[in-house]
Amino acid sequence: MVAFAWALIKNPDFINKLKYNDINRSECDTSNYCIAVMYSGKTKCILNDKNPDLRILKML
Repeated sequence: MVAFAWALIKNPDFINKLKYNDINRSECDTSNYCIAVMYSGKTKCILNDKNPDLRILKML
């Protein structure tokens, strides 16, 4: 279940892309950033962030 959650946070259209063979695996790197910020109400994938915090990226 968690693997699907990661994939859907990274790419909300993940299931449809799998269905139509546009992709064959998630682009999620399982850094767990999305889980770390989940309870703040700001769940997001840092890989999708246009201006990511470089300090966080260095930790990944």
